[in-house]
Amino acid sequence: MDTNLTSIRKELINIVLEAGKRIDGFLESGFSSHSKGGSDFATEADDAIDLYLREKLSKRFPHTSFLTEETAPSEYASFVGKDNLWVIDPIDGTTNFSRGSMHFSVSVGLVDRGKAKLGVVYLPLEKKLYWAQSDMDKSYLNELPIKVSSTSSLKEALLCCDWSWDIEKRKKTLGIFSKILPNVRAIQSRGSASVEIVSVASGNIDAYFVYGLKPWDVGAGLLIAEKAGASIRSLNGSDWTVFSSDLLIANGVIDNEILSYFP
Repeated sequence: MDTNLTSIRKELINIVLEAGKRIDGFLESGFSSHSKGGSDFATEADDAIDLYLREKLSKRFPHTSFLTEETAPSEYASFVGKDNLWVIDPIDGTTNFSRGSMHFSVSVGLVDRGKAKLGVVYLPLEKKLYWAQSDMDKSYLNELPIKVSSTSSLKEALLCCDWSWDIEKRKKTLGIFSKILPNVRAIQSRGSASVEIVSVASGNIDAYFVYGLKPWDVGAGLLIAEKAGASIRSLNGSDWTVFSSDLLIANGVIDNEILSYFP
């Protein structure tokens, strides 16, 4: 595989932008949905965009492998040590997409052994393209550099959280929510991990926490947040990777104070 990340990134962006156009087509023509078990589901668009991304990337970069939301096995521990792994969520925020909300993205990360070396998150309805690469110092939104907020008081902080499909993890989130809510300006839950992570990166929110993440939720966004100055902390105290399931992503100022509310 070409080791020039800038070249790979430019090609990836073209592929992701085309995926965004295809999503627009589904929004215009309509789409069906199907259950993935429990309360989780996918749409016809999720499957089609997933297939499109895998076909285009495998043709251009044949010596790579894929871990995607729509094709992942139930047990994917064997992927942790892989190099040149494309980690993909074709539509992160499927519920939002299916209900006509703008709050969803296409998320694609190129990962080596759990650490992203290239990340692209695209919000097609807002035409916002976030990206970062490991050999550059900054993250970008539509070619302009971004950085995290400077909010230093938890009382002034805007936090986001999301709800796992796992009921027990939802209960853990609710417990944290109830303890920290009186001490912050607001907590929102908007249903797309990748969008919340790049929102921390661009300073639109101050922190994001969640129990029960999947690699495709964060495979692109964590690198974008890190290069924008965010602090990324595993909620169980271990070193984080894109395979970490419980994370806090914050502006690097209020993260320790937030963590004091976690067990």
